Amino acid sequence: MKCLKWIVAACLLVLLAPACSKDRDTNKVRFVIDSNTPETPIRVYSAHTGADYIVVKNHFENTIETDETLVILDARCDDSNTLITLEVHVNGKIKRRVTGNRWVTTGEVRLK
Repeated sequence: MKCLKWIVAACLLVLLAPACSKDRDTNKVRFVIDSNTPETPIRVYSAHTGADYIVVKNHFENTIETDETLVILDARCDDSNTLITLEVHVNGKIKRRVTGNRWVTTGEVRLK
């Protein structure tokens, strides 16, 4: 009887264990950076660029797949007359669009 309980418990554990482990969904995230001054360098800060920051000019797009729950994108330049536009698209839908001069941030963009 005792042995039967252990066998039943082991079978339940094997059958139910995969249901308990939840795989994280991945999201396709596209970052778009635009400026109205093609020659002005813009420093873009994000954990998803693979560096502390990258320098872009005029227009830049990058698409990643991530299982993170949020992203943040910051852009800065030295020219206060440069208009910077940041967009974050998640799975083909725009989640955040911000525009400003000199320093712009999307803040926390929730992916779920």
